[in-house]
Amino acid sequence: DGRTMPVPAFCRVHGVANPVPNSRIGFEVWLPQRDWNRRLLMFGNGGYSSAIDFASMGRMLSAGYVTVGTDTGHTGDDPDVFVQGAANPEIIVDWGHRAVHESVLNAKRVVKAFTGTAPRHSY
Repeated sequence: DGRTMPVPAFCRVHGVANPVPNSRIGFEVWLPQRDWNRRLLMFGNGGYSSAIDFASMGRMLSAGYVTVGTDTGHTGDDPDVFVQGAANPEIIVDWGHRAVHESVLNAKRVVKAFTGTAPRHSY
């Protein structure tokens, strides 16, 4: 319905991973300042989209989860970005699998640094 839901106090971390040359993966980690349920939940984007699902991240943050989102290593939702794969095949690898893997690995490092402990469960 277009309304925004209030979220509890949280730490917002915006990161960029560069696991190999020509790879640039943006990600967000939201950590509740209180009442963390020791669970980490990552959201996907759908299709070719690079949009991080902030609304879903906020809803689950309110339920005590650390939430994570990624831009899947590119910007926009036009599949033409993958035509660039001829010039930069890392875009395709990032979108295909590496961005999710790198984002969650980095999110777990952030969680450990922020809370002093690792998540019990990751989804």
